[in-house]
Amino acid sequence: MSVNKEKEIVKKKLDYLINLYEQKNFSNLVIEAEKFINDYKNSTTAWNLLAVGYKGAGNINKAMATYESLLNKNPNVESFNLNLANIYSDLGRINESISLYKRAISLNPNSINSYNGLGIAFHIQKRFDEAIDAYKKILKLDSKNENANFNLAETYRTIEKYDEAIDFYENSNHRLSKSHQLECVYRVRSKAEFIKKLERVNLSGNLDPLMACLNTHSSIRYKYEDQNPFCLNSLDFIKKYDLKKEDGFDNDLIKKIVFFHKNSQSDYMSQSLLSNGTQSAGNLFLLKDDFIQILKDIIISKIATYRNDFKGINNGFLKNWPERNQLHGWIVSMKSGGKLDSHIHKQGWLSGSLYISLPKENNSDSGNISFSYNGGGYPTDGVIFKEKIIDIDEGQIVLFPSSIFHKTIPFYSTKERVSLAFDIKPTL
Repeated sequence: MSVNKEKEIVKKKLDYLINLYEQKNFSNLVIEAEKFINDYKNSTTAWNLLAVGYKGAGNINKAMATYESLLNKNPNVESFNLNLANIYSDLGRINESISLYKRAISLNPNSINSYNGLGIAFHIQKRFDEAIDAYKKILKLDSKNENANFNLAETYRTIEKYDEAIDFYENSNHRLSKSHQLECVYRVRSKAEFIKKLERVNLSGNLDPLMACLNTHSSIRYKYEDQNPFCLNSLDFIKKYDLKKEDGFDNDLIKKIVFFHKNSQSDYMSQSLLSNGTQSAGNLFLLKDDFIQILKDIIISKIATYRNDFKGINNGFLKNWPERNQLHGWIVSMKSGGKLDSHIHKQGWLSGSLYISLPKENNSDSGNISFSYNGGGYPTDGVIFKEKIIDIDEGQIVLFPSSIFHKTIPFYSTKERVSLAFDIKPTL
């Protein structure tokens, strides 16, 4: 066979692999890429596509191992550094991801994806000035970049520069831009401007927890009927379930969760709402450890029970359940005096907490979870908002719409409080 003919065959096969990637047919991409590599072991393009296929098919460990091997042999390939950085970031290994993003940028100073990943990593570590700088470098390259405008707005919102955040949300068509911008308007602009924007958001047809939260909060504050299409009367949609051995929840599972949290390679996430405690970074459910799969099965089973318990209810978050979704989870541990301030899960749909270790005092709400239509430092004009405290214990799981404010009541004990928090998040 001539050299030109062989090159033509190789190109066709690589084009086929790329086509599988573009179609998001990751299972077949893995199969075909493995076949290709058997014949052409030195093709970095094929190895890259194989690793992407592993990740897309849900095998994050194989994807990570493939990229680590590739980088050992090819440390100066931008895409290998970037893609492994993304995996480390997803797994909560933030410091390692930052090093790789920086290396990718040194190899390609115009790498928009690397700057975006770097900005997200800096934001997680509360290095907000550095995050802003990373996003602004993207906007110098592409002023209309969707991710950069949204993420820059998110950082400005986090540091309470709401007017700046409003401007950058305006330049983004991200699914959550309008509701997040609306929150900033609610904090610093007039009632008239807020109501005008609220009506537009409601008419857009988009559903998300923050939009619902703002509808409900403002309706109580301004004394008008709540019209939010996501979840009306959300306090009525909190459910608590006991977990038993037949569910897969036992002492062995508890020990594995606690050991993982204390010994994981993942970094802890900087969490301004959390006092005297730690929160794992990344998504726990990307890992393939056996105990993670047991946890995932338990949660998915209880979510199915929850949906069945509310079957036939004409509320938007139930009726329009996102069929393409992802389970995202993280571990929160607190020592004596620990608490988690009021917040909602803005990027979730249905949220929950699974209680692994929970110090309890007799006849006390210490360590319990409190739900309310008010929180987050929103203006109240002196109006009193309804609150609902759920008494919880070890081996229980609580599920609720992501639009509800919730917080942990402080506790005092020599024993650590450990819980697994999670969201069902729509896949964008």
